[in-house]
Amino acid sequence: MAELLARAEISPSTITDLLERYLKDNILRPATLSTYRKVIACLIKDCGKGADTLPLGEITFDLLTEWRRMVLERASPATWNNYRTHLRALLNYAILWGWIETNPLIYVKSAPTAQRRKRTVPEKNLRTILALLNDDYGDDRGTDTGSLYPRWFWRIVLRTFYYSGMRLRQLVSLRWRDIDFARNEILLTAEGSKTRREWTIPLSTLLRDDLRLLMNRTMRTSGITAQAALLDRQVFNVTRFYKRYKGAEMTEAHVHGFFRRLSGATGIAISAHRMRHTVATELMRGRNPDVKAVQQLLGHTDIRTTLSYVETDTEQLRHIVGNLTAL
Repeated sequence: MAELLARAEISPSTITDLLERYLKDNILRPATLSTYRKVIACLIKDCGKGADTLPLGEITFDLLTEWRRMVLERASPATWNNYRTHLRALLNYAILWGWIETNPLIYVKSAPTAQRRKRTVPEKNLRTILALLNDDYGDDRGTDTGSLYPRWFWRIVLRTFYYSGMRLRQLVSLRWRDIDFARNEILLTAEGSKTRREWTIPLSTLLRDDLRLLMNRTMRTSGITAQAALLDRQVFNVTRFYKRYKGAEMTEAHVHGFFRRLSGATGIAISAHRMRHTVATELMRGRNPDVKAVQQLLGHTDIRTTLSYVETDTEQLRHIVGNLTAL
């Protein structure tokens, strides 16, 4: 307790000091850490200050509204809103420790953005894509080497996104030891988690045969005869099945590239993140949807994030209105 009190008394004097304290005290992904540094570097530069000469006491309503004006003159509203989110987190952390009394960003609002386009993939489009990726092209025998090769592999990837709602990073991080066929569970580890947490999700019975097929083909191409030898290996590793993919393991870039080619081949906008939006929306369209369960599946720490993933359409609204009591 004495150590905590002493720590609280050592107040950071500048925004740079606060940034370093925040980054030291919190477990952040490298990409997130880099974003915080970029945001604060931009703030300092726009204020015409040196790296260590922007005192916390000078971060006022007037300074921040002027900074917002400068950012919006050269960038999109989404950029300002991103800056605001990261700076707000820093200032809220300073309030938590008693280093400042109020957060001036409370009064400096986010910028309005254009209505977001739908980020889900309609069911008919998913069926079209899965039909294209059906394993009846001979690609397992090396006779199809087109841009979507190996189709059977990418079909399993797509179905895994759909039946699990996992993030791209989680799919790439998945190891065979994380899949429990006996319990029908998948462990999503902290390594692939955006929030540095791990949790267990159900292994859909509709996905079991896909993963068994992938396991058998992985063992065959690797010359492995015992499943125990697979445990530490990557579940989804396209480099095992097509040598045009470089490296020992599959990366996020490999998957991004596939979705880009798939979108080009079909004219359908699709990505790993669109699949997460699709899963959330489909689950919430059922009768008496359980939003807490959907939050748990997607791994969101804030239920508002889960709700932001859900999109409605006219037919869904028509159904809801139809449930109103007749007057």
